[in-house]
Amino acid sequence: MSQSIKEKLKNLENQNQLLTSNLVDSIWVLNAATLRYEYVAPPFNRRDGYTAKELIGRSILEELAPRDAEIAVEMLEQALDDYDQGKHETKSFEMEAIRKNGDKHWVEIKAKLIEEPGRPLKIVGVTRDITARKTVALQMEKEPGTG
Repeated sequence: MSQSIKEKLKNLENQNQLLTSNLVDSIWVLNAATLRYEYVAPPFNRRDGYTAKELIGRSILEELAPRDAEIAVEMLEQALDDYDQGKHETKSFEMEAIRKNGDKHWVEIKAKLIEEPGRPLKIVGVTRDITARKTVALQMEKEPGTG
């Protein structure tokens, strides 16, 4: 009793839909040269108010606070240098981002440069909202005797 290719494909599509519709984190792919989104998992709007469709073609830098956008560009330049030297590591960092409604929030981004033969270099990443954790940490830093 072997499944037909169509049945197997449908099962894979159903599993993918189940996973992506229940994600807590945002998964995305950027073009490394332009920093524009090429893929965004559908539940992205839970984090920042944008739909996946609204983000395709948009620069990730537009979502970051200006200071952090500058830092992100510097970090990418360093990551590209590391990549050229054979260091293909996942990078993790915290940034302040801006929601569609203008509110700021903290995110943790984990990203890695990925190269596919004959295709432009990509950045594959996961973003997690860490606002609650970061707010507590910042408050503890300000209060004497808590750090």
